[in-house]
Amino acid sequence: MRFDFVIFDLDGTIYDSLPVAMSALLRVLMEDGNNTVTMSDLQAWAGVPGHVTLSELGYRTPERMKSAADRWLRYVLEQGSAPVFPGMLDAVGELFARGVRIGIVTSRDKKIAHLLGGGSGVCPKEIEPYVETSVASGDTEKGKPSPDPILLAIERLGAENDKTLYIGDAPTDLAAAHAAGVRFGLASWGAAGEVSGADYEFKTPSDIVALVAGVQERPRQNPEFLYDDVVFDLDGTLYDSLSYCMGALWELLGRHGMRENETPESVMRFAGMPLSRTLAILGISPEKVEETENEWCALVRELSQGRSRMFEGTLDAVKYLHGKGIRIGLATSRDWSWEVLVGPVGIRFPEELRPYVSLAVSADLTERPKPSPDPLLYYLRKNNADPKRTLYVGDAATDGEASEKAGIDFALAGWGSREPGEVRARFRPSSPEELIRMISVRKPD
Repeated sequence: MRFDFVIFDLDGTIYDSLPVAMSALLRVLMEDGNNTVTMSDLQAWAGVPGHVTLSELGYRTPERMKSAADRWLRYVLEQGSAPVFPGMLDAVGELFARGVRIGIVTSRDKKIAHLLGGGSGVCPKEIEPYVETSVASGDTEKGKPSPDPILLAIERLGAENDKTLYIGDAPTDLAAAHAAGVRFGLASWGAAGEVSGADYEFKTPSDIVALVAGVQERPRQNPEFLYDDVVFDLDGTLYDSLSYCMGALWELLGRHGMRENETPESVMRFAGMPLSRTLAILGISPEKVEETENEWCALVRELSQGRSRMFEGTLDAVKYLHGKGIRIGLATSRDWSWEVLVGPVGIRFPEELRPYVSLAVSADLTERPKPSPDPLLYYLRKNNADPKRTLYVGDAATDGEASEKAGIDFALAGWGSREPGEVRARFRPSSPEELIRMISVRKPD
């Protein structure tokens, strides 16, 4: 992978917001008798913090500055949220799925960013699930073109400069990136004028993925193994998490008087399902879903003691296959809400797996989760993988069903499965070591 960290500007890069912002500003100027400035003139302030823009346009006293800023924001909000550039959400989601750590550096004020984006903080709600840190105007003493906001994001990410790419649309973005000692990629779909000196120029958001992640055009043919791609489930397959996840569900049913038709064994049928679908099947009313999710997650945190444990030998198996040139993937029913509510034990893309995994598909990347084949089809499409040479390894009936519908082979992880006799599978390894032997054309080293 060429870059491990990608930091994005927001306006003009992810969001097509400059026309909205500048038309609102032009309205303010005209109200105040400034009829000489045009929309074209205002492009010079793209990427510049709002208070700096207003100051340079003559709003120098606190009273005039506040009046103009309040009206500017009101007129922006009247126009509604700006659209996301086509393909941008897919690109950000795929970068995350490939292990790239993502940040945001914006000239938006924190309050304005929250009002416009609708997320829990600076980051807009559409991309919030994928972003690790956000830096807004006011987080540093100086904004872009100073390097300070990008340097703060790098510090928060624990990033290395030579492994970091900043993507923006304006000259201030380029100047800030180069002053921070990182490469700059120009989002040409949002650039209002000429921006010269970019290290890379992207015509479409998908170009970012191709450069950053080094997407392979076709699967490899590995003569030592039956498969070129091996995709793993997380819970019950790589991680010994079902005991506390399903234990928490059993405890929850007891608290709500819902055990009449259930047993500790029967609730295992929910293994591999997203939390929201499980609660719906159990008959939890829509108005009680959020409260019940929070209760379940609190029980998971309590039972797991905040620690996630891999099954013995699973990490070694992943490392071995990766070292042999097998492309490794993840397809999990974990989603962003689970990660937020549960904490470290619910992370969609665990840190220890990042060096080996080419693509991680979580439940929020596709419209339908397992047992739909969509997560596995997403993996096949994004990696241009051959279904006949792709294996999915899981522990539940939902995993086997998803594999069958996607047209790929399935291996039942006997070391984690609670329903071995009921799941159709080509392979039934009892240990990660046995899995390697089963899919090897010749005996592994």
